[in-house]
Amino acid sequence: DTLIGVFLSVSLALGASLLLVLAGKINVHILENVLFGSVLTVNGNDLLVLLIVGSLVMGLSLPLYNRIMLASFNPQLAAVRGVAVKTLDYLFVILVTLITVAAVKVIGAILVGALLVIPAAAARLLSQSLKGFFWISVAIATVSTLCGILLPIV
Repeated sequence: DTLIGVFLSVSLALGASLLLVLAGKINVHILENVLFGSVLTVNGNDLLVLLIVGSLVMGLSLPLYNRIMLASFNPQLAAVRGVAVKTLDYLFVILVTLITVAAVKVIGAILVGALLVIPAAAARLLSQSLKGFFWISVAIATVSTLCGILLPIV
C-alpha cells in the first residue's frame, strides 16, 4: 500500500513537471487529457472501443470467474486443482491493461488508478467473503461512476 502511494505521488510530480517543461513545445491540453481525461472530447469511435474492450473482458472473465477467483485467493490450491495459475495471472493482467488503456482517454490516468484501487479497498472493509468482496467492489465502482456523471447534471 505504501509503495502504491509513493509511486502515485512520484508519478503525479513527474507528470506535473513534464507539463511545465513541455508547455511551450506542445499543446498542454493533450497532456491534461491524458492525466485527467476529457468526457467532452469522446466520440463514437471511443465509445466503440470501450464497448468492444468491455465486451471482450466480460466475455473472457465470466466463464473463468471461479478459476480467476481461486487463483487470486489461493494459488497453491488452484494449482493442486489443475488450474493454470500462471496463464490466468497473465490473462488477468492483460484484461486489466486493456480496460485501463481504453478508459484513460475518457476519464484520465488518475481516475483510472483511483477506480482500480478505491472500490476494492472499500469493499475489503465491507465484505465477509471473496464473492461479496468482488460484487461490492463492482457495485461501489458502478455507483461512484454514475454519481460522478449524473450529479453535475442535476
